[in-house]
Parts: sequence; structure tokens; C-alpha cells
Amino acid sequence: FALEDGRLAVIVGDVSGHGRQALPHTALVRFTLRAYLEAGLSPRSALQTAGAVLERQLGESFATVVAATYHPRERTLIYACAGHPPPIVLSSQSIAPITIASSPPIGVGMRTGTRQTVVSVPGFSQVCFHTDGVTEARVGGELFGADRLVRALVECGPQVTASALLDRVAQETDSRPD
Repeated sequence: FALEDGRLAVIVGDVSGHGRQALPHTALVRFTLRAYLEAGLSPRSALQTAGAVLERQLGESFATVVAATYHPRERTLIYACAGHPPPIVLSSQSIAPITIASSPPIGVGMRTGTRQTVVSVPGFSQVCFHTDGVTEARVGGELFGADRLVRALVECGPQVTASALLDRVAQETDSRPD
């Protein structure tokens, strides 16, 4: 979604549970984070604040999430993760995400939003936000994994849509539990 100052914001997450039971928590997390990002908080601060506020409201549930802002003029992506996989950034050179000491999910009783990453996104780059449902799909007895996801992105090209990428993952995997 667009922010007032010309930046774009992205929120991708995964709430524990399935079906109708997860819907209220999904909406709660999404709109809480959106409000903090629209109020001008950085992705890290939005996750820190949401983590503290939502801890009690989520009950037994928890949420993994990545919150990000992108400044098109400066071509910078700023993101923070709470137990969620980082985005994949592809350009002429692969940009490896920092995953050491990643923050825990929202709602597990621990402080989150402690790390924020700033990435320069040059020229013809792709940024792919995803859930672990993609990387945890199975090929035989193995996980599809981030390396296969990167390979699929490269082979599909820079104009690939989310639907086309998911179709590609479905073609290459035997089971997709999530």
C-alpha cells in the first residue's frame, strides 16, 4: 500500500491456525501494523510496538510477519522480520539476507522487532516476499527451500507474477501442506 510520502509499504505474514479461527487475528495483525507504518514508524518500530500491543490480544495464537517500506526515488528497501522469512532480493548480484539473531514471532511472549535491514535495490531488481508455506512445500522428502525458490524466480524472469510463481512451485513439488 502507498504511504503519504511516496513510499510503499508491504506486510506479509502468517498467523497460526487455519480457516475461520485465524481470520480475526489475521485482520488484527494486518491493520495494527498498517496503522503504525502509516503513522510513520519504521518497520522495526512497527513490529516492536505491535508485538507489545498484540501479545495479550492474540491469546494462544502467534504471527510471523515481515514489514517493509520501499522508497522508489532512493531505491531503498527497509524491512524487519518477526519470525518470518526475509524477502528475496535478486539483481545482477544476489543479496543474501541477514538471518542471524532474527526476531521471534509476535505473540510468543518475547520481545520482537529488534533488527532492521536496509537494502539498496539497484536497476532491474526483483524483490519477492513470501511465506514459509512456499519454502516448506515438499520435493520428495526434501523442503522446496529458498535456493529452489531463487532458481524458480530467476528462471521465470523479472515479469513473473505471484500466481505464476506459485504455479511453478506447485509444478515442482509433490506436496504443499500450507
